[in-house]
Amino acid sequence: MSWSARAFVAVSLVVALSTRASGQVTDGDALQEQGVRALQDYFARVYGEPANFDTRLSGLVSVVSLSRFDGEPLAERLLEATAIDDPLVALAAWDALAARSASLTPEQNAAWRKAGVELATGRHRNDVFFAGQLRPLLQSLAGGDVEARVVGQLVERAIEQNGLETEAGRATLVAAGTLLRAHGDKTLLRPIVAKAQRRGTLAVRAHAVLSVWDDAPAIDANRRAWNTWLAALELEPTSSTGPIEPIWFEPPIVIDDSNDPRFRKDVELGRLNIAGVDVALAIDATGSLETSNAYILHYLGVLTQTLAVLGGDVRVGVCYYRHEVRTELQVE
Repeated sequence: MSWSARAFVAVSLVVALSTRASGQVTDGDALQEQGVRALQDYFARVYGEPANFDTRLSGLVSVVSLSRFDGEPLAERLLEATAIDDPLVALAAWDALAARSASLTPEQNAAWRKAGVELATGRHRNDVFFAGQLRPLLQSLAGGDVEARVVGQLVERAIEQNGLETEAGRATLVAAGTLLRAHGDKTLLRPIVAKAQRRGTLAVRAHAVLSVWDDAPAIDANRRAWNTWLAALELEPTSSTGPIEPIWFEPPIVIDDSNDPRFRKDVELGRLNIAGVDVALAIDATGSLETSNAYILHYLGVLTQTLAVLGGDVRVGVCYYRHEVRTELQVE
């Protein structure tokens, strides 16, 4: 572990020991819990710095790093990242939270669901939660209050973008039906029933949504059968507590031992010590690369920021070279 990490954790453990000596902590489990929290705080501080999210690459690196371990401080940093202006980074942070939704506090869970709605219905709505990506959002909203307007929009979106040809498409349509049933508003069912009565691809998808009700009419039922079913249907809001299936992320590792080697392995990337890094770059400055070098200079900034995420002391040097001979610099 780097010296800064050792110092941070050591101070936290000294405080814990002092507290224990004064009688405020009476068992080793409490001391261990405080040590784990110190490591979580350090991890969240290293990878959750706002500067780490200046670019898409560094932002995604930070989200992946924060997603590794469970813990309230790490979840807080991921929640902050859902508000990042880059839609891909924000979606990745939201999905990392989906993978740990079972361990979120009630306040974090509500903020996570709200962030998903804002992503799906705000200015980035065309950039996130496309097709099967919508499934975990639908699953999350079935477990809490959400406006009827939002439910209607998301269910229509699920029908438009998901077919029965893929497992993800089928699962997303079922999740849309589950959300409708949990919301318990019959007025939201009417446009879906009307769509199911027509013919074509969207009718088949709408029927798949309504199939979460065991007594829903068959796909070839006439209008009268559908209207009779809808009139007899009794609905009331419920809360679905089914599992959330993330888009990309696996559930985080739960660590309850401050000496667990996985903490150190992740912070130090195995045996590689990157507490200090010196990088020298030589760039071709010949005329043919004049246009390309403008892009290279931009991505050098991305590179240095990404290195800064991985190590605290990073020095980068750049020099240009070219093959043209400068005669005025030659020495006889």
